[in-house]
Amino acid sequence: MKLLIEKRPFSWETEYDVYDEKGGFAYRITTERRDKTSAIFITSQYGGEVGKIVKTKRLFKTTYEIFLGDNYMGKVKKETMYGGVTRYVLDYARWRVFGTILNWEYDIVDDKYIVAHAGDDNMEFDGKYVINADYSNNETPILLVALAMEAATADHKGN
Repeated sequence: MKLLIEKRPFSWETEYDVYDEKGGFAYRITTERRDKTSAIFITSQYGGEVGKIVKTKRLFKTTYEIFLGDNYMGKVKKETMYGGVTRYVLDYARWRVFGTILNWEYDIVDDKYIVAHAGDDNMEFDGKYVINADYSNNETPILLVALAMEAATADHKGN
């Protein structure tokens, strides 16, 4: 399944919808921003919360904890290294991220296999940000990881 996001890049100030590849409503994304912690909530088309991402700030490190339902699944860490270099570390189910994260174009990989691709798909879905979860049988964890990556890169870019 491909998930389509109309609004791009991610913003902590707005809520938006995620659609499936046929244009049907799939998820609603809402945010709650606070001083030290913020959260992204993902609600299914049936109205129930399916997951959330909780952002916690510490000196030189920001963490985006990923919850599927109420279960902690992993995190994305944004670390400022010596010399001001920023790096992103994904700690989720042996998944890794490869690509140009700051340009919102990357693959999520499990060992040797692609789990998902996130980025612009100008051929089929012009102007939409596409999370291609065709490689997996469950798009919800992929959406959570992609939103955590989006939040981290948006914070880096100052959005």
